[in-house]
Amino acid sequence: MGAFAIAGAGPGGLAAAILLRRAGHDVSVFERAPALRLGGGALALWPHGTRALATLLGEATARALGPTYDRARIRRWDGALVHDLPIAAHAAHYGGWLMAVDRGGLIAALGAAAGQVTFGREVVGFERRAHEVNVSFADGAHADFEALIGADGFGSNVRNALGAEGTERPAGMTAWLGASASRATGPRCTTTFEGQGRRFLHLPHPGGAWWYAYTHDSLGVADARTLRHAFRHFPALVVDTIEDTPSDSLLRFSLRDRPPDDVWGQGRVTLLGDAAHACTPDLGQGVCMALEDAIALGNHLTDGPDVELQLRAYEAERRPRTAGLQRASWAISQASFAGSDIACQLRDAAFAAAPDAALLAAFGAMFSAPQAGTGTTEPK
Repeated sequence: MGAFAIAGAGPGGLAAAILLRRAGHDVSVFERAPALRLGGGALALWPHGTRALATLLGEATARALGPTYDRARIRRWDGALVHDLPIAAHAAHYGGWLMAVDRGGLIAALGAAAGQVTFGREVVGFERRAHEVNVSFADGAHADFEALIGADGFGSNVRNALGAEGTERPAGMTAWLGASASRATGPRCTTTFEGQGRRFLHLPHPGGAWWYAYTHDSLGVADARTLRHAFRHFPALVVDTIEDTPSDSLLRFSLRDRPPDDVWGQGRVTLLGDAAHACTPDLGQGVCMALEDAIALGNHLTDGPDVELQLRAYEAERRPRTAGLQRASWAISQASFAGSDIACQLRDAAFAAAPDAALLAAFGAMFSAPQAGTGTTEPK
């Protein structure tokens, strides 16, 4: 079995380590931070993501990481219901479920299953050789491995060393992440409130709620005060949730992506997760796609003689799917933040008019995911 280096101990890198070690490979995971990065708010995982998580951790452990949801609702900024999608039965058809997880809890669980990580060691580049790759580190050290997997995020050093830097594309929007002790009532459901130049996602859990607020940069939202002002006319659930969140606990990110890239690797080097296919969060696909990448990589990196061929096969499988989701996420990010009343009304009318069957069929293409050990994407 070959020795593989993984740059980055985020969800994708840890997931790849779990599967490759499970297959008997010698794996070294290098993380530039001094410990696992347990911050970052909450994540929504769609059925293909939870299916992958069950493969990695076992279903019982995966389900214990956060609440599950039966429905996904879309409302207007004034609370009027636009669509109520019954997601649970459809999700089960694809072997998964819809849930939210605290990012720190997810990383801790994946880290426990992945095993040893070398912290404070940043991969900065590599040199390709005939039968190995020489990996270089920020401290000037070098080491030889059979292959290098760049799972080191949006600003990936491995991606840069490949010459596939791409063009960073600002989305013109800012994401605000928070956690509130406000109690939610009613059935288990996610709720998205769509407004003009702003959106709010509410993810209830037994202790309160995780939430995301998205604001168009033209609104000038710069801090907790202006954020509250931007959502002051939204329903009480939104207003109270933001109000009950300590201002100093808010996380803020400028949204960006990179257009799909045709090159993920060369020789014995490949990319995984955001390093390969960064996208906006409009479809909630970042971690789901990284976990899928890890499973596909594990399927292809068998104990065969031609590692380069296996890496190219992994890339060929993943690129069309991730590119499609990147483009869809970007399109939704631009269309959802409609800049006029008429555009907002057209957006909401389109959501309201769409039959459940049509929406679930569209989701079905997203929910299909590779199964560990098979390489197939068939539903259960």
